[in-house]
Amino acid sequence: MADRYRKRPVEVEAIQRHRGVNEHEVKEFIGAESYVVSSDRLGQVGIETLEGTMWADDGDWIIRGVQGEVYPCKPDIFEATYEPAHIPFDAFAARRAVEDIERRSGRPG
Repeated sequence: MADRYRKRPVEVEAIQRHRGVNEHEVKEFIGAESYVVSSDRLGQVGIETLEGTMWADDGDWIIRGVQGEVYPCKPDIFEATYEPAHIPFDAFAARRAVEDIERRSGRPG
């Protein structure tokens, strides 16, 4: 029978890529040896991983995981999975609750 599991709370480092704005910071974060630019993939940045090259678009988050691995993450997945480590959990939960109420009521936040 299948069981349910919860992801353990771990802290990661991350930077959001903004094409033409913070490319140097992103390259430094990824590391020159893993940073790939291809003329075939205009506007994307490649990251060499154990699974091969993963491509990051403008707005994607670049994450450094618990074992030092670096990989891209789409913004919607990042927002659903991560929260700022410096915000106390209760404050973050309250902020999310207000946003959910506003979204359900149709009022802009």
